[in-house]
Amino acid sequence: MSTKLASSKPSAAKTAAKSTPKTAAKSTPKTAAKSTPVADDSDMKLPDNTVAKLDQKDPNLSEKYAFKPQLEVEEVIIDKQNRKTSDWMTEYEYTRILSIRSSQLEKNINMSFGSTSDIPDLEGIAIEEIRQKKCPLSVRREVARNIYEVWDVNELYCPFLPTNFN
Repeated sequence: MSTKLASSKPSAAKTAAKSTPKTAAKSTPKTAAKSTPVADDSDMKLPDNTVAKLDQKDPNLSEKYAFKPQLEVEEVIIDKQNRKTSDWMTEYEYTRILSIRSSQLEKNINMSFGSTSDIPDLEGIAIEEIRQKKCPLSVRREVARNIYEVWDVNELYCPFLPTNFN
């Protein structure tokens, strides 16, 4: 077996290749791209009588394409016997009810039960109202587009109630 050792000096062919810039092996001649004429704004304008001709063909054209706001759609509220959603209160509903009820209590709006001396804050009063099933709020759940279920907070089971306030 014979092995060749690489010499430490690069060969002359390698150094010549490094010093000259690389060019494409075969270059195709470039052809001039055909230029397309650009339309001016004057080319884009229609004569004034064109609109009149369109109106003569279809007199309701302006009514057909006029802006019309969306009509109010009737909302349907499902009765209690036909409800589809669960009777468990979600975490988001609980948080929203708690914040709304606390802000109502801050403004002294209809407190549902009398003795609040043992409860330190408004959030605690709202939690106690939910626990005692005396909360005056209701939850509106969207079942489908324009179809809603309205649940009284006192009908919902709430697994998020804390055991103590202190």
